Amino acid sequence: MSIKLRATAYRKACRTAVAAVLLASALLSGAAPARADTEAPNLLVNPGFEMAPEENRPIPGWNLRGTNPAGITMEVTDSMGSEGSNSLRVVDNSTTTAVVAYSDPIEVSAGDSLLLRLQAAQTTGTVYAGIRTYKKTTDDVVNAALSNKFVTLTPGTAWTEYNLEADVPALGAYARVLIYSQNAGKGATNVDDLYLRLSNASTVEYELTNLGAFIHNIDIARAVFYKEPSGRTLAYATLQALPAQLLVIDVDAETVLKQITVEDTVYGTYYKGEYLRGLAVQPDGTVYMTGTPTNLFSYTPGEDKVHFVKKLPGAAVYDLKNGPDGKLVGGTYNKNIAFEYNTVTNELVQLGAATPDEYYLYSVAYDANRNDYYYGIGSHAHLIRYDRDTGTKTEIPLPPQFASAQFVWDMSIVEDKLFMRLSPGATLAFDLQTGQFESTNDTVTSRLVSPLSPDDDKIYYTAYSELGHYDFSTKQYTRLGVDTGFDVNGFTFAQLSDPAFPGNSLVAIAEGNLFKYNPATGAVRSVPIPILGEPSGLHSAAKGNDGLMHVSAFVVGGNAMYDPVTGERREYSKQSVGVEQTVPGSQTDRIYSYKDKIYYVTYTGMRVYEYDQALPWDRQSVAAPNPKYIFTASNVGHQDRGLAGTVMPEEGKLVIGTVPKYGFLGGSLVIYDLETNEREVYWNVVDQQSVTAVTYKDGLVYGGSNIWGGLGIDPTATEAKLFIWDVANNQKVFETVPVPGKKAITELIVGPDGNIWGSAEGDLFIFDPNTRQVVHRQNLVTRSYSSAVWRDTQFVIGTDGNVYGTQANQFFRIDAVTKQKQLIRNAGKNNRLAQDDFGHFYLTEETDLLKITIPGLIAQPVGARLELSSASLAIGERAEPAITGLLDKAGRTIEKLERRHPVWFTDNPSVVGFENGKLVGKLPGTAEVWAQTTIDGTTVETNRVAVTVH
Repeated sequence: MSIKLRATAYRKACRTAVAAVLLASALLSGAAPARADTEAPNLLVNPGFEMAPEENRPIPGWNLRGTNPAGITMEVTDSMGSEGSNSLRVVDNSTTTAVVAYSDPIEVSAGDSLLLRLQAAQTTGTVYAGIRTYKKTTDDVVNAALSNKFVTLTPGTAWTEYNLEADVPALGAYARVLIYSQNAGKGATNVDDLYLRLSNASTVEYELTNLGAFIHNIDIARAVFYKEPSGRTLAYATLQALPAQLLVIDVDAETVLKQITVEDTVYGTYYKGEYLRGLAVQPDGTVYMTGTPTNLFSYTPGEDKVHFVKKLPGAAVYDLKNGPDGKLVGGTYNKNIAFEYNTVTNELVQLGAATPDEYYLYSVAYDANRNDYYYGIGSHAHLIRYDRDTGTKTEIPLPPQFASAQFVWDMSIVEDKLFMRLSPGATLAFDLQTGQFESTNDTVTSRLVSPLSPDDDKIYYTAYSELGHYDFSTKQYTRLGVDTGFDVNGFTFAQLSDPAFPGNSLVAIAEGNLFKYNPATGAVRSVPIPILGEPSGLHSAAKGNDGLMHVSAFVVGGNAMYDPVTGERREYSKQSVGVEQTVPGSQTDRIYSYKDKIYYVTYTGMRVYEYDQALPWDRQSVAAPNPKYIFTASNVGHQDRGLAGTVMPEEGKLVIGTVPKYGFLGGSLVIYDLETNEREVYWNVVDQQSVTAVTYKDGLVYGGSNIWGGLGIDPTATEAKLFIWDVANNQKVFETVPVPGKKAITELIVGPDGNIWGSAEGDLFIFDPNTRQVVHRQNLVTRSYSSAVWRDTQFVIGTDGNVYGTQANQFFRIDAVTKQKQLIRNAGKNNRLAQDDFGHFYLTEETDLLKITIPGLIAQPVGARLELSSASLAIGERAEPAITGLLDKAGRTIEKLERRHPVWFTDNPSVVGFENGKLVGKLPGTAEVWAQTTIDGTTVETNRVAVTVH
């Protein structure tokens, strides 16, 4: 799909009603002072609080929620003003009620972009400024908002400017500006000079081409089973997709009865499920599912859709189990809160934080014999028992040898034993009668264990795709030598019609396969679930040295390439080549190129793989797997993610900034010599901070830090730092705070002026490497990190010498000279940015890759250069050709065109021939050789090279 887009300079002229209000406002002394950079009118009435009180309106244009709540005030004061004499003083001295000062409603339309600027001073406690949208003017300003964008006001006495952006969602018809606090906290501030306007839309003409999905996977996160009254056994499985899919599978017939998208619209509000890890089936067959986001859905057998039930607390739910009497129990990240949902009454009860200092309530179980819940905690492992009768929480200490464990992953109760997996790799069983632990040297890697076998005293599990069982009579774990292909995500026992599987057979969902095993006969069957892979969300994009664009998928893994020259694409995913041929790891975080090789930096374990593009992709080659594993940084300071980096081409080295694993602080700078294969790791290069931005210039690495480490631990630092690392001397030589108060730096590049350009939360800063001073700062987007953000901004330099970037769903241009930001596109979704050799930009957009073409920026082909590895050949000897495409902008070229199907020519075919893309000497003599190749639709001819055969 290709769409020509040119937004108007101002999407809508002032609407009649708004214009009338603004005109009236301008005639009064309270009109906001004009600014030279103001192109659009201020949509707020009385934005400077200079208007005289009116009858029944002590502060025209502004309102206070509630009726004289104790400790809550809003008043105009002439004691200070940013511009003019007055400001608005908002005070919350209550610990039970929030102050909410809000503007009169402003008419807007779905799709509008709103920009708010304001000044605040004398701020104490916790106070926010926000833009909220509504369907009607009568909607409650707090509880009925369709959307809420806000910025936290920093405590301080001086006037400080804040900027905020908000998009009006579907069904949005009105907007308000709010100044507010928290119910449980106190706070106060003075605000003045508020300026709300509709965003000036882009005047940059561009063409958008959606190249579609690139990576497809069959990745089943969880599976549960239900036996119908007829005796048929169904599997319910959640398929990772955007949105996720619910599969209803007849395990005997091995057919998919239904494949249902997990989404619903209720009273005009759209809800979806994405990463569904909580899955439970009630005795009547109703299935409940949740995950990230924490939307709870239900599915009733026989229907063709799911139903949104309720929003659960927290940011993610990782487990959901049946409790007593139709209740569900689960836990959340990032609040570590346990909850209980009653499927009969629709009542949600929050059971409080499981522990005071952790973030993950990752797994749950229900002990029906004692009416207790069990909670598995991370990122520092704890086991908690919750007594439903008394509400008492009791920690059960893990055995001393597991004191350093990070997570209690999965829990199942079978025969009065609580089975659990710990991270890293340990398996425990807790006897609920004796209170004693049993451990094993074997490692359970299936998501859960099976129910008790109907025929003996055993439960089943997998250990690295090998089936095993635990015998209750002997308390022994035994592997059976049966390959399940993948680790299992859910087990049951079922009676099957296949005579090879008499009696009760073990049935499991393993990745994208349906697995069956008969304990009596030893019969095994594994068949792919008959579905197509779903498109996977894209996670990274980068250009290789040969001009190919590389992308990777989030969470489920997989990589793909796109050739801008030919339009060809290649996919290496679980669906296209099988899991054994994919790059290991949950995802490729970053992609780099050096010479003719690609480097994939993967999560977990911060492992790096090298792909030699001159050789076939073959991960299963015993002698020379390609891509091949080359190094990790996980053994130094628990490093887990490599989210920033660059190649130092002159040095022949790859440098990577890292983030540690769950529960740890302190990242590292990793420098790997790509020629000698030597690794250097400098841990904690900025004390207790991660490294999330890296660039290189003139023998020095410039790094940006991030106060957050792995998830599940609070930072100890308060400000992000810029540091300089001397590569030759292996030492840090400089460190500074480039933007005070900012918590993370997520991008650094060498800018068009030779300075270091960086992004700290929403601010651009420019650092002069000669004077080692920050020479420019400006706000780009509204950003205020309140929790870990490791990846956000990306910058590239366009063919015109300006800087192009993505952040906060925006794609924008920054003028290299004036530093003026110009918005190009404001409709992105988690965009990652790359640029090809022609100057086209690429944005990841959920599962799709978008190609952005801006007229005037695209380099055109003007020729091609042919070079040979040798121009003097013996008979039968071969020469390697290299064709480089020549473009008309900034000396740009395209390498490796000899791989893009050129047409070869010679003026003496008896002397020189061509075989498999190589020149071959045939008979003594001389000949000229050349080629024609097509570049972006234009056919060009190379120079001619004389070859002698002797």
